[in-house]
Amino acid sequence: MRTIEPTRITTNDTVEWTRTFSDYPADEWTLQYRYRGPGEGFNIDATQNADVPAKFDVVIDPADTEDVDTAGTYTWEAWVTNIADNTIQKLAIPAGCVQIFLGFEADETAAVETRSKAKIMLDAIDAALLAFANSDILEYEITTPAGNRRVKRSDKTALISERKYWAGIVTNEIAREGAKNGKPLMNNIYMKVYDA
Repeated sequence: MRTIEPTRITTNDTVEWTRTFSDYPADEWTLQYRYRGPGEGFNIDATQNADVPAKFDVVIDPADTEDVDTAGTYTWEAWVTNIADNTIQKLAIPAGCVQIFLGFEADETAAVETRSKAKIMLDAIDAALLAFANSDILEYEITTPAGNRRVKRSDKTALISERKYWAGIVTNEIAREGAKNGKPLMNNIYMKVYDA
């Protein structure tokens, strides 16, 4: 079993780890992890390990994350409560971050958004540029993670500049994901380039 807090969690999955805090034996203290982020947060209560008094067993069950409706980076903190006098304190260990991904139920068939926010933005800009090329309409509304935005035909130069920015972010995301899967970090990545 892992002995450190996870850095990736998928909702509706079970995640387990153990953690030892020698200054807070589990027969004198209770331990709780608190997760907060862009969506609904949640708390996880650890249990005392049966074999080692200073060790805590932590389990995130599917029910614990069922209300999390927004993927992204969440921060966690560890808090302990003294069993004898009920005093609560945050542990001195550094708070951590975890990437939370939205899972789905076994019988769920609805579409799931798997693109990053940068890829969604890049795709929206590409759609607007395609509309510029094939239509005489002078104004468009595109939906982005930040909300709806009106783009005028005369803004094509600015839109191309913005596309280069988002394309750079997407290129880095692709490279990082490839590196995680054992691919060379400097692989050639070919992308569409638009001229103003």
